[in-house]
Amino acid sequence: MSKHHIRKIYPATATVILLITSILSSLFLAELFIREHYPKEIDTKALQQDIDNTRISSFTRPSNNRDIVYEFIPDVQTQWQGVTVRSSKDGYYRISAKAPRTYSTDNTFKLAVVGDSTAFGWKVQYEETYAYLLKKKIEKKINRKVELRNYSLPGYNSHQLLAIFKSRVVPWKPNLTILHYDHNDADPVKEKPPNYIPPEYGDNIIHSALIKFTMRRIRYKYNQTLTTAIKAKDNNETDLIFHNYRYAGPQYRKHLLALQELATQAQQADIPIVCFIFNTFTTLQADPEQDKMYSLLHKPLVPKLRNMGYIVVDSYPLSQKIFRQRGWKDWSHTWISKKDAHPNPLGHKIIAGMIWQRIKKTNILSQKIQ
Repeated sequence: MSKHHIRKIYPATATVILLITSILSSLFLAELFIREHYPKEIDTKALQQDIDNTRISSFTRPSNNRDIVYEFIPDVQTQWQGVTVRSSKDGYYRISAKAPRTYSTDNTFKLAVVGDSTAFGWKVQYEETYAYLLKKKIEKKINRKVELRNYSLPGYNSHQLLAIFKSRVVPWKPNLTILHYDHNDADPVKEKPPNYIPPEYGDNIIHSALIKFTMRRIRYKYNQTLTTAIKAKDNNETDLIFHNYRYAGPQYRKHLLALQELATQAQQADIPIVCFIFNTFTTLQADPEQDKMYSLLHKPLVPKLRNMGYIVVDSYPLSQKIFRQRGWKDWSHTWISKKDAHPNPLGHKIIAGMIWQRIKKTNILSQKIQ
């Protein structure tokens, strides 16, 4: 080999070595940075602990009603996630830990709320829930005592809400019922959501925090924008999914049928029912028609619910107004935390206002209040 060729090879080799060294150094620094600043996103035990912290076994038990599946432990009072959870003597609904038990009288206006974790009051005190705030607004308006029964529990889907309504709400004969609608209400009971990321996801043979962090972040972002189809368990049809939420398919049709039966039960019992459609992941949009969150989840749903007989309060257009008024881009200002999108006390206050503004404009409800 000539000296000329050796001179050409040595600089090239040096450049390659320098490049590899720089890449390895950058990866090493990134590894240290992830371990230092994002330990809870890469530690499998910590991630599992986050899941364990969402368990509600301290105040729930299996229900004798197979359609309800699980319910409050009767007359329980416990500290959970920094708040006090107290149930009624029969275990049907959440009550205040501060106030004495209330019982209906002839002059009592009866308000029922059925829903899942948000309506229950996830990580907020009873007096901070939108159900309680709505009760206070009604009391002030009609100058009468309002008895609130909040039958909501985290994880309830539309089929469980139907069973709760038929077996517990209808016999009580409330003057008004609020049905809290979350888009995950179409999910089968106790089934992991389509966007579930196991704690061990991203674990690798070299125990790299950078690799696990990157894999989980990519998976999370993918889930946030996912429009896909999953095979239904009972036949060869598929459930269509967007942003973790079903919007078509056999499971979604069963969900709508449950809502239809609930509305029918309410009409037969002469119970006015407001369906509040909640979506904590709504974002500010210049043109909602271009937003799949709106076009797939909200726009087709509202007329369906109205045709069923519900008085509908859709949070999507109301959210757009609030975002512009407050200079927000999304609902994150009202989240419990960056990792927990359930409403905090401010979020519950805003929801109570949304529902109350609709109630005040409804003649049927005004007649019930008089």
